[in-house]
Amino acid sequence: MNKVNQRQDSTGTGNKSKVFFLICCVALLFQPVAARKAIAADSYSPDSSSGSHLQTSGTSLLSEDFEGGQVQGWNYNPSEWQIMTDGTSGSHVWSTTLTGAAYASAGSAAWHDYRLALEVRRQNSDANVYFRRTAGSGYALRLESGRIVLWSESGGSSQDLDDASLSLGTSWHDYVIDAVGSQITVTVDGAVALTYTSSGQDFAVGGVALETYANDGARFDNVQVTNLGKEPGPWVQTSGPQGGVIHT
Repeated sequence: MNKVNQRQDSTGTGNKSKVFFLICCVALLFQPVAARKAIAADSYSPDSSSGSHLQTSGTSLLSEDFEGGQVQGWNYNPSEWQIMTDGTSGSHVWSTTLTGAAYASAGSAAWHDYRLALEVRRQNSDANVYFRRTAGSGYALRLESGRIVLWSESGGSSQDLDDASLSLGTSWHDYVIDAVGSQITVTVDGAVALTYTSSGQDFAVGGVALETYANDGARFDNVQVTNLGKEPGPWVQTSGPQGGVIHT
């Protein structure tokens, strides 16, 4: 083949490629709008900041077993709390060193429906386990020697809501508090101890906190908070010049 024929063959191949490219562009242009939206929605992957306010059902919001020798994600005074080895369980646990009340909090005002599970051993005082707590208001479970008391606090005033007689003494016990909507269920050592339904005064959101009233007043271990809220819906394409996707 001479150079002229080679140039002709090369030109023909180039023209075919251009025609194929134009056909693909036209096909994509006339693709149904709904199909293009579906592709955009499927390919969208939100970054962590845009979805950070959402809770996925079953997601762990907080987990602390104190075995690492450090406490992560809590607001507290280090001079009032210490990690120690419990003589009964042999585990690293969290306790207080203050003669008076010692308080530690964790979580977010965006938390709403969740399960708070933990192990507590009363030692030298009663203990409070707070939940759905925001700006000093919310619910709490008070652990006494012979009973548990569900109470609420708002504007500096407290009110007992329900209680159950239990022989807690100074032994380790497992506590699970489920707060879903207006319903609160407290389980102790695997058995439901009390249920409460709010009738108006609702503390719908808030974090968790722990409190004791004496040096080594109570010991805490294996604190777990798990979201029980509704899962976010699928990502949906929105309208507008830019478009976008949101959770339904």
